[in-house]
Amino acid sequence: MVLLGFFVVFVMGGPIIKLIARLKGGQNILEYVDVHKVKQGTPTMGGIIFIIGLLVCFFAIFDFF
Repeated sequence: MVLLGFFVVFVMGGPIIKLIARLKGGQNILEYVDVHKVKQGTPTMGGIIFIIGLLVCFFAIFDFF
C-alpha cells in the first residue's frame, strides 16, 4: 500500500501543483519583509497531494469502491 500511495503522489504531484499555480494559489508575502520577496507566488496547498494519496490507499485497503 505504501508503494500505491507513493505512485499516486508521484504521478499526481506535478499536475496538481501546475493547477494550483494556474488558479493563483500562490503565497502572498508582506511588503515589509524584503528578503522573502522571491517567495512571492510560490504555490501553496501542496499537502492536498498527500491527502489524495492517503485517500486512495484508504479506499484500496477497505474496498469502498
